[in-house]
Amino acid sequence: MTLSHQSIEHFFSVVLSKLPSLVSYIDRDFNYQFMNAAYEKWFGITPAGAIGRSAWEVLGQESMLKVKPYLDRVLQGEEQSLEIDLPYRLGGESSVQANFIPDADDQGLIRGIVVIVHDVSDLVRSKAEVQRKERQLRRVMNGLPILISHWDHHLYNLSANDLYHEYFGLIPSEMIGKRFPEVLAGVFE
Repeated sequence: MTLSHQSIEHFFSVVLSKLPSLVSYIDRDFNYQFMNAAYEKWFGITPAGAIGRSAWEVLGQESMLKVKPYLDRVLQGEEQSLEIDLPYRLGGESSVQANFIPDADDQGLIRGIVVIVHDVSDLVRSKAEVQRKERQLRRVMNGLPILISHWDHHLYNLSANDLYHEYFGLIPSEMIGKRFPEVLAGVFE
């Protein structure tokens, strides 16, 4: 069975309305021509109430100043992908991954920009916490007066403390990813 044009439009309308990510279309003057329902949660504006409104007004001055250089490049035909911290117009800030995609006519004239924005704040916070814990573990490992290393079940090195350098001249970061026999060979050459 082939879906009709109306069925396909309905399908995409339902999908876009349920996405937690921001999806919108702005014209060359940065006025909204379409936005999905996620904008209401992020900015307190309904999609119907945003049509024709300026991105400067919806996003706020500070956010627009941060993204405008990228939007300007899209108007030159260059797709843009970036991760950036943006303030909400209603308060607060989020780390986002944004994709700005040019929409060109048959002659290559850019008519507008498709905007897709994902909130990656939780991921950014999680990565920062993992890095903090790795630094803390490294300090503990290096503070002990014994050789400490971690090997996986295939005998590949995952980490080692600094005493490997002091005792054997091995740089711990260079041991990572090497198999145990390869590391031993370097010690007994």
